[in-house]
Amino acid sequence: MKSLPGLRWRVATLLALASAISYIDRQALSVNASLDWRPSEKIRVSPLFSHLQLVTCRTFETPAASTIPLFGLDEEYVRKIYGADAVALLLPETHPEEKISDMIRSPEKYVDVVLSIRRNLTAQHSYMARMQQLVELTRS
Repeated sequence: MKSLPGLRWRVATLLALASAISYIDRQALSVNASLDWRPSEKIRVSPLFSHLQLVTCRTFETPAASTIPLFGLDEEYVRKIYGADAVALLLPETHPEEKISDMIRSPEKYVDVVLSIRRNLTAQHSYMARMQQLVELTRS
């Protein structure tokens, strides 16, 4: 078997980077906000992670928790990370209250979108998908 020069340093660097990202991710706080109709939890995505288009554990939490995410993020970022269907869950800049009211009145309209987001996250960002990408990187 042919050895790759510097493979140990590459793996060590990737592990250090993963640890740093995990540490930084824990610095982003979840803020509990109480609405008239029921308590809600707003998950804040670190602006740095949005800018760098990084995926963290928080990226998966809301779609996996049988809730409907409402994205206040850049459309390109939402499309790339969550999939094209997720654009339907973007919070509009004008009259956002209409989108929120619609979600509260008719959550069943958004079930297929949430399921599509889950499929996309699994295919693109699961541990298995990331491991395959890592293996491909080490082979090249």
